[in-house]
Amino acid sequence: MESKQTSEYKSDDDKFAKGISISEEKNDPEEQNRAEEKESRIDGQDLIQKVCDFYFDDEPLQNILEHWAVENSKGFSPLDTEYSLEQMTLFEEFRTLLESKLESHVLSLGASIETLHNEISRDTSKSFYSGNTLVEVINASVNFKNFHNMMCDARAGEFIWGMPPLQDTQGNLHC
Repeated sequence: MESKQTSEYKSDDDKFAKGISISEEKNDPEEQNRAEEKESRIDGQDLIQKVCDFYFDDEPLQNILEHWAVENSKGFSPLDTEYSLEQMTLFEEFRTLLESKLESHVLSLGASIETLHNEISRDTSKSFYSGNTLVEVINASVNFKNFHNMMCDARAGEFIWGMPPLQDTQGNLHC
């Protein structure tokens, strides 16, 4: 009975004959990425804090979001009683923009979105730098009514981004 080989190459000589160096195989980019990710893992609480800080305090993010909001605010009014298709389309565009900026930041920290989700689900505290706070704030910013209010503020020249939720001395959040 023949044994089945797990590799399409029987030996290192076969790899060499096909033009694949052994060192190239060991330096597979995917394998390198996995190794680098293991080396640069960030502590869960530290990851949540860094994402919160980015969300609340990153000036380039604030400038991008403010510029986008001001440029797209013409069709918004505090007197709107019904929302237009254009407003809903801009809402989806804003959510995509915000999600991409947050995802890029998480990846730049050496973590994945899956890691962030896992850390948020493990963190049940109510402190300012908690998964709960981050989820509350992000959910509030991607709620259409809040988005509409933000766009009306942008149109009036009163755009504000990244204001953290209020927290009392007992640690209770007031979002």
